[in-house]
Amino acid sequence: MDLQRVHKLLQNKAYDLSLEVVSLCKDIHLNYKEDFLTVRLLERATTVGELIIEAVTHTEPQKRRAILVEALSTLNKAHYWFNLTHDSGYVGADKYRAFHFIHSDLSTILQQLLGAKA
Repeated sequence: MDLQRVHKLLQNKAYDLSLEVVSLCKDIHLNYKEDFLTVRLLERATTVGELIIEAVTHTEPQKRRAILVEALSTLNKAHYWFNLTHDSGYVGADKYRAFHFIHSDLSTILQQLLGAKA
C-alpha cells in the first residue's frame, strides 16, 4: 500500500475515533452529568486527529515523524482516559469494544509508520 493510501486510512481512523468519543462523551454528559473525565478524553481523542492531519500534510519527513510520534503518545493518553471512564462505570461493553477496535487499528498503523514494534 502506498504512503498516500496509508495516510488516508490513518486520517479516516482518527476521524472515526473522534466521532466515537464525541458521541460517548455526549452520552456520559447527558446521562451522568460527568465532565472531568470526558473533557480530558475528548481533548486527547480529537487532538490525535489534528496531529495526524498536520503530519500527513507536512512535507519534511523528520517533522512528519515527530508529529506522528506525538499522535501515538496522545492516542495512548486517550486510551488511559477512556479506560478511566469505563472503569468508573460510564461506558458499556459495546462502546468499550468499539473504542478499542479503532484504537488498536490506529495504534498499529502509527507504529508501522514509525517502524516501532507492535
